[in-house]
Parts: sequence; structure tokens; C-alpha cells
Amino acid sequence: MLGLSFKADTDDVRESPMITMLETLIGRGFNIHVFDEYVDPDRLIGANREFLLRELPHIVSIMRKPVESLVVESDILIVTNKSETYRKALDSMRADQILIDLVGIRDSHTIRGIYEGICW
Repeated sequence: MLGLSFKADTDDVRESPMITMLETLIGRGFNIHVFDEYVDPDRLIGANREFLLRELPHIVSIMRKPVESLVVESDILIVTNKSETYRKALDSMRADQILIDLVGIRDSHTIRGIYEGICW
């Protein structure tokens, strides 16, 4: 999953629908890894940190860096916000990968893999 915060360029995960989606996928047995360039559980403070650790106490174990490694190693990618970092990282996709685009990050014809755009 590329993106955990509720929008690009922020570390605010409070009430982010991505938290609910992530927990649902994990609960259904999916092996999920997350990259968010702005969300670092060790650097979050206050209510934002409390919310993340309460909702996803295992978040540190599923966070991955760098984004390119996550893209290359994943079978399915879910893009949850319009980060320029994510847009560029999708250049590393393989033809057999599936991209589920929740935000219209790129035109489908520019994606090397199997593209599915939903919710926008």
C-alpha cells in the first residue's frame, strides 16, 4: 500500500480511511506492507501517534522503505493518495503486477501493469 495518511504530504493518519482498509485486508489474511514518506511511527507525536498505535499496534512491522523496493516486491499495489513520490515509483512496476488506483495518480496507459482505477 502506498500511502497511509488521509492525503498527500502530511503525516496525519487520524480518522484516515486507509487505516480501516488496512486493518480489513490484514484481517482477511492479506500480507500487507505499507510505505508512506510522511508517516514514521517513531517520529509522530501527540494525538496522531496515539491514534496510529492504538488502531495499528503492529504498524512498525509492516512499514517498508524505500518505496521502490515495496513496488518491486509487491504483487498488488494500492495507491491511496497523490504523492509525486508514488507516481514516480510506479515506473518500476512489472507487467504482471496489479495497480489499484484510488486517486487517479496516473493515466492508465502509462502503467506497465494491470490497472484498475476506482473511487474517483
